[in-house]
Amino acid sequence: RLVGAFKKASPLAGHFLLDNSKSTCFWSVEAAMKSLPELSHDLALGITTSEKLTRACLENIANPVGEGARAFIKVWTNSALATARASDVARAMGQLPSAIAGIPISIKDLFDVKGEVTSAGSKILADAPPATSDAIAVARLRAAGAVILGRTNMTEFAYGAHGMNAHYGTPANPWDRGTGTFRVVPLRAARLV
Repeated sequence: RLVGAFKKASPLAGHFLLDNSKSTCFWSVEAAMKSLPELSHDLALGITTSEKLTRACLENIANPVGEGARAFIKVWTNSALATARASDVARAMGQLPSAIAGIPISIKDLFDVKGEVTSAGSKILADAPPATSDAIAVARLRAAGAVILGRTNMTEFAYGAHGMNAHYGTPANPWDRGTGTFRVVPLRAARLV
């Protein structure tokens, strides 16, 4: 969770922005990032539903002002919404597999998802056979009731720390939309808790 000097709402709802010239963080109150425990708490108290969280995530992914088109290689809208609805029904019946049940997540394109091609951010693997089973981490997330939104972009074959991908595009950094690369945030502007 980001703690800092929040002075005004961002024009890009759902995104945090950092203006390094003023060392100030700008954010949207409506779409403030919450931690997993906070989301789980909100779901448990009925403050929100899994379907609402999932729809909000899908809207942010589809927002042309944001980076969803480059951050996600594939989005599973229908299955994500179906899982979210099923989670809400299970929650109403008191049948939750874990504290993260109903929370939307994404899967990096390095992990196998049953029935999908794992391309590791490369076009070379586009014609590879689909995975016959979920990676262990994906299977555990499903068993815990997480809502899988889709596959996220990555550096080709996870080779390098720069985050660039010539095939699927390079998402801009949420802290520095102008460059798309990581930049150190001054501690006086924000600190991670």
